[in-house]
Amino acid sequence: MTDYSLPRLNLSIHQLLVAAAWMALAVPCSREQAGTAAAPASSLLANASHVPTMAFDLASALESKPDANAGFTPPVGYAQQFVEQGILIKAPASVDTGALSAAAVIVTQMLGNVRPDIRARLVATKAAIAITPKDRYVTALPEFAYQSGRKDATGREYDSFKIRGLGAVVGQPVTATAEENLLHLSSDTMKGMSVTHHEFAHAVMNLGFNKADRAAWAQIHQNGAAGKLFKDCGAEGDFAMHNPDEYWAVLSTAYFSRNWPALNTPAIIISHDLAAYEFLRSIYGPPPQ
Repeated sequence: MTDYSLPRLNLSIHQLLVAAAWMALAVPCSREQAGTAAAPASSLLANASHVPTMAFDLASALESKPDANAGFTPPVGYAQQFVEQGILIKAPASVDTGALSAAAVIVTQMLGNVRPDIRARLVATKAAIAITPKDRYVTALPEFAYQSGRKDATGREYDSFKIRGLGAVVGQPVTATAEENLLHLSSDTMKGMSVTHHEFAHAVMNLGFNKADRAAWAQIHQNGAAGKLFKDCGAEGDFAMHNPDEYWAVLSTAYFSRNWPALNTPAIIISHDLAAYEFLRSIYGPPPQ
């Protein structure tokens, strides 16, 4: 006889609370709130009560093994949001509205002259930016709550101030950035570079590139890494050459002159990897003057 009984799950209270808290917040939003068409930064929707539909890896959340002593704080809800260049920018109520305005300026800078099909794919996939409050971990955001209790590939805990941004990927179109970095507060642990430029560049690549773009950039990175073209740019140059994704994110941030000094201008990119500069220009348009 076939057994139709439900499987028994060995779940910790922490894991159940993470899943329950997220599901309580994951209320689909209307088409107007999702911002399927571009709108100016002035179209601020204060006190919005809904959270956009989002991909959530429940299986991964349930498999996580947080420290036994780790505390649990339910994810925050989004209370303010508006649309810039078709990209939803959202934040919890505690975030200063100036941070949303600063994020909108960055989105306009990055997408104002971007190749039209790139923007179209970003909008079609509902790319968004969520701002982590200055006094909360990135796991406070609903889309990243499942990372609570985990560490990234370098051993950094997601439940810490060591991780202040995360890029969007296919199936999870929300980019996380940090309030204190947008507002240049004294508490900013990433002072000197723009977390939003770096992480949203990942979104541009992961959600906006077509197959030809990916292949072309992979070849550019391969040539750059093989030739160690940024070896004189210190730790940032080494990090950039780690893989195609970071090559894109670091050089994108430098293209807009918002990176750390060792690798921070279009001129530095041109002098080290002309092919990379020309590709960046073909995606974003001319660099800002």
